[in-house]
Amino acid sequence: MSLADRKTLFHEMCSGPDCRMELLGSQGLIAVTSIHKLQGFDCYAGGPLTRLRYHANTFRIAAGERSLTPNGMMVPSRESSLEFNVLCREFYSIVAGLGIEDFVSCWNVPPNLRVKGDNPKAGGPRDTAHKHSDAWIGENPRCVTVMAFLSGCGPDNCVQFYEPSDAFQESWLEPKTYSDGKSLAEGEYSPLDYVPHDGDLVLADFSTIHCSHRKPGAGPRLGIDTTFGIKGPEQIASETSFVRKWRGQRATWDVVKGLGQTHLFVFPNRADEWVDCEGGRKQAVNCQVRRLV
Repeated sequence: MSLADRKTLFHEMCSGPDCRMELLGSQGLIAVTSIHKLQGFDCYAGGPLTRLRYHANTFRIAAGERSLTPNGMMVPSRESSLEFNVLCREFYSIVAGLGIEDFVSCWNVPPNLRVKGDNPKAGGPRDTAHKHSDAWIGENPRCVTVMAFLSGCGPDNCVQFYEPSDAFQESWLEPKTYSDGKSLAEGEYSPLDYVPHDGDLVLADFSTIHCSHRKPGAGPRLGIDTTFGIKGPEQIASETSFVRKWRGQRATWDVVKGLGQTHLFVFPNRADEWVDCEGGRKQAVNCQVRRLV
């Protein structure tokens, strides 16, 4: 898929009648809007950002600090399943307000709640502080990253984004270690003049790269991130080729919109059980999608 085709599809997705996203950079492969503009399914008291923060912190308490991975992911378990499903329902309901459902072929589940602060476990070859594309860890390159910044985000603790040069090639998105991708990141990508802040919701095409950035002493940052497959003229329909088998579950819009009513994310492991993340190439969680009705 050429860079021009990526831009055409991404721009079309972000310019629909219900989508309120601003395209960023010279390539326009990253878009941002405010969570405050997206109401969600449940219009009860409190704005959408307030509700997301509340459910995120409720799940964080239920999961406990022992569930924190080196990259700041709070791993859901059997004990925190209820709180996590409630958080996910709220998150997907807000994203649904973008009106991009016709462009989404499937979601990679479960989404990640991340806490980026002082973490004694941090570091390693897959540290998100290294510039990277999620395609480098095995996800299909026909995807879009979604990031919701909930609290603690600013110049001292944020995600930095980079857009590709016009020389972009699909081979840049082949699986590789972050160290192997360093020369590519340094030579063919330019930093985006954008600093996310609390309440921002970002979509980023997989042709872009990003990294976490935190200055020493900065407070913790709380956010949600996930990915979805984007439909297009060359949509990959194979059950096994869209997201590599070890990269997690897939779910349709009907599944994620029906969390708590028709479907549920189930986590068979207890909080004190170790889950093999295969050196950072797999989410450190075992998730099952169960139908309720």
